[in-house]
Amino acid sequence: MSAAVVRPGDRIRLTAMPDDPVPIPAGEEGVVGHVTATPWGRQISVAWDCGRTLSLCVPPDEFDVVGREAVPEPWASIYRKEEA
Repeated sequence: MSAAVVRPGDRIRLTAMPDDPVPIPAGEEGVVGHVTATPWGRQISVAWDCGRTLSLCVPPDEFDVVGREAVPEPWASIYRKEEA
């Protein structure tokens, strides 16, 4: 899945996190809080259902978008301030 199409509030399911020393397990789901462009790809901040907040680095991490939800805190308050 391309990070170019993921947005804050998207529910995702992790399919691979090959380079992290303590990865989130494949199959875990979470909600995207923020997407940042970097020189090497995209960094995607995720509030995982397991309670962790480990970001994805795409590439090499891989995921599928499986739904849409409200943007989780603390990111939601940032977006509310930008809209005001």
